[in-house]
Amino acid sequence: MNSRELAVTLLSFIWVLGLTHILQCLRDLWIARERVKWSASQLMWMVTVLALTILSWLPLADIKLEGWVFATMLAYAVVIYFTAAFVSPRVPDEGELDLAAYESREGLAYKLLLVLTVVLAMVMNRSMHAETAVAPFLVGEWPRLLVASLALLSLWPNRWVRTVCATLALARILIGLAANLNLL
Repeated sequence: MNSRELAVTLLSFIWVLGLTHILQCLRDLWIARERVKWSASQLMWMVTVLALTILSWLPLADIKLEGWVFATMLAYAVVIYFTAAFVSPRVPDEGELDLAAYESREGLAYKLLLVLTVVLAMVMNRSMHAETAVAPFLVGEWPRLLVASLALLSLWPNRWVRTVCATLALARILIGLAANLNLL
């Protein structure tokens, strides 16, 4: 195994751990469904982070992982992992779990981490497209900036604002995922 394969394997393990957090949480929520007070926005943020984790994992095979690019990618993977961990509530063995209350309590952490993933992704993209002027580069980054803006706007305590932001962020990530899989 060469150093690139080793680096991709390490990064993939971190991504898989993030995916596992969300998938296990969704399983636990389903099992405890009678004790769960559901929240559409919290569920959509969970699925958004799940889709973002998959979407950000796909280009790993094509990125040159040399020097600081590997360090940035490692930081990105760790932030993705923590975003996935924080968006996934622990389902108690007994008692009710209120997902809206969880989002109110923990949403700041995973939404700010989501913004940090956007910043790190933009730093990596900028390094790969350094020849592009800043303005056109930022115009090309509008999908990421939109998701970051929606995450920040969803910090508003109104549940309808949270739900609309989560819905739009999920739609944007799913469009990106479909485009990367050549489904569009």
